[in-house]
Amino acid sequence: MPAEKLGNLRGQPSKGNFITFSKAQWTELGEKPMQYFYQLEHSRQSRNAIHELRVASNKTVTSSRGILQECNAFYQSLYTEEPTDNESQDWLLEQLDSTVSSEDQALCKGELTV
Repeated sequence: MPAEKLGNLRGQPSKGNFITFSKAQWTELGEKPMQYFYQLEHSRQSRNAIHELRVASNKTVTSSRGILQECNAFYQSLYTEEPTDNESQDWLLEQLDSTVSSEDQALCKGELTV
């Protein structure tokens, strides 16, 4: 698309012209829109990834395999059934200073509805 046509499109706010302008801009830059979105997704993925993890033994794990193993071990330990310490449970419940009102108790009884 010639540069003078692009100049005309810039002055017009319609959505269709904006898309045409964007396509023309990609063409001028010699880059395909897919490459842009791929790079955008790649940078987001890299930013959200865990690159290092400090574990309980105060060591740092940096390999992908090591990070996965440590995460797996953490969640297995977290969700492993253990016996409850009734004394600690009672103490914790005694620390609560609020109770459920009678109305809320009534709402909790009966069948679940969506």
